[in-house]
Parts: sequence; C-alpha cells; structure tokens
Amino acid sequence: MTTRQAIFQSAIQSYNDGYGMSHCNTKFFFERAVCPICASRATSKIYECGLTSSPIKDLISSHYRSQGIVDWSLFDGTDYELRKCDDCKLIYQKNVPNDHVLDRIYNEMIAPDGLDRLEEERLTIDNFERLAGELGVLFRWCARINGKHPSKIRFLDYGFGHGRWARIARALGATVFATETGDAKKAIAAGIGVEIISDDDIDRMRFDIVHTEQVFEHLVDPAGTFKRLSAATDGIFKLAVPHHRNLEATLASKGIPKESPFHQKQITGRRLSMADYTYISILPLEHLNTYSPKTIDYLTRENGMRVVSTKRKSSVALVPTDLGSLVRSSLKAGAMAAKMSLPRDTGYYLMTPA
Repeated sequence: MTTRQAIFQSAIQSYNDGYGMSHCNTKFFFERAVCPICASRATSKIYECGLTSSPIKDLISSHYRSQGIVDWSLFDGTDYELRKCDDCKLIYQKNVPNDHVLDRIYNEMIAPDGLDRLEEERLTIDNFERLAGELGVLFRWCARINGKHPSKIRFLDYGFGHGRWARIARALGATVFATETGDAKKAIAAGIGVEIISDDDIDRMRFDIVHTEQVFEHLVDPAGTFKRLSAATDGIFKLAVPHHRNLEATLASKGIPKESPFHQKQITGRRLSMADYTYISILPLEHLNTYSPKTIDYLTRENGMRVVSTKRKSSVALVPTDLGSLVRSSLKAGAMAAKMSLPRDTGYYLMTPA
C-alpha cells in the first residue's frame, strides 16, 4: 500500500459528508475517503449503485461478455459510488479494487488472448500513420525545447500495453523505457528493444518525453503518479484521458446504460457517440478517475508544470502515388485540421516544466 493509499484508509474513520457511508467489502476494495488528487474532503456524491445490482451489474456483465470471466464474489458487498471534488472538480470512483482484484480484472476479466488479438488487429498502416504523425509532432516539439536529435531522446512510455507507441518511438531512434506488469508484455518490450523499468526507477531518471495514453483514468493514486512523472520530465509530458464532457447532465437525464458502449461498438469498430464516450469515462472497476481542466490546472500548479497545448496534433503525409491515395490522404489532412477547431476541453494535455 502506498503512502497516499494509507492516507485514504486512515481518513475513513472520521469521514462523514452528510450523504452516508457506501458499502465497501474491504477484503477486495478500499475507500478513497478524500479526493485522490487534492485530498479535499469537500466532495459530493453524484451516483451510487451496488456493483452486483442493476444497472451497474448489467453494464459490467455486458462489458466483459466477450473479453473474459467475471467473478461476482469479488464485488458482492461493494457499491459503485461516483463522487465529484468540489475543489479540483475530479470525478472519481470512491471504492477502488485492491491489487488482488486489479490483477483479476486485467488478467482474467480481460483475457490476455483476446486482448492480444485486438492489439494485433490494431497494427494497421492507418494506425501506424496516425501514431507516427503524433509522435513526430512531439519529437519536433522536444527538439525546439532542448535541441535534441531523435536518436538522443529518452522516451518513457508509462503504461506500455502492447507497445504500439513504443514501437514507433523506437523506430524514430529514441531510447525507449516503459512501465508494465506481466511477463508476456515484458517479453514483447524486450523483443522490440524497450527496457521495462519500475516506478522506483523513475525517481532516479530523467526523460525528454514522458508519454501516457489512456493511463491516468486507471490509477488508484493519480496525484502521486503525476508528481513522480513531472519530476522526471525534462521536455514534454503528454497526458491523454477520456473526458466526461456533460457527465452529470447525462446521468440525470439518461441514467447508467445496461449495455457497455465498448462491447456494443468499440470492439466491433463502430463509431461511438458523445454519450458513449461519456459513459466510457466512468467505466466501473477500470476508469477510476475522470478529469476536468480544473483538475489538470491543480496538478500542474502543484508540480511545477504548465500546459502548452490541449490539441492532439499529428503530421499527415500526402500520398500522390495515385488519385485515390491522394484523395484519401487529403481527407485525413482535412480531418486533422477540423480537429484543431475542437473545444479546449478534450482530455488531451501537453505539459512542460514551468
């Protein structure tokens, strides 16, 4: 248990916000009794339902239906409770899985074989071009900051996964480090020239690019991790997370869906709606935190960082080999230009030391 987790646990005895205590089976979960970003006790309940009660049970069941096996005995006696911090505006799940349950979620409920197939399917030319275009922007930005050639860049992929981003950073010439659990993923990293390091190693290292893609929503202790990564950043720190958009209004008008948007659409390649993305941002058991610009403002201010961009930019190559390829690549360039007009509040942040 980390120091901040111990703080959350010790605060439980004195915590009383006027809404009553939710149920938490402490054999498998623990309560984050204060905001996991700013440690404020000024929080408000915005939704509560037992993990084994409808509609949350239906949502969980549908989400993992094609991924793995759900052991409901782990969740009996614990509530899914969403809270919003009145100070930093983080929306978070109060009751979070302990290490044992997290291991079961990510290695059994999300079966490795199925995830391997999904990740292999994502290794397409279009996906490569999209990721390479974004990393190209980050590498150029880093060069403006410290003048480093790509071969001199030290790149940290915090949350390696199956290495889609790390593969490209390695191909660009960077020395790539990564964090990940599980022997299979560590073997993938070794096979593509990526060194797996621990969180403790990060405290003794410096990086030109710190890269986190869809990681911070999963963290039990996001503030502690942000502090560690900020201290290790010499150039660019990228943080990309799902954004809750109009979550409270959506919950008030539509409630919680019984079918997971991931299972219904994302896993089959269908386009997600804005409401779908909103629900994915608070996915029970996995997406433990959902951030607002005010949350990020707090984190950057407290850790000596500043936000320099909130736009996901990417280089787009025009392909003039034939008319069809030229048209398709031109459309991609147009789509990227259109994204630049999106509102600031998109869940994407590039930061540098202040």
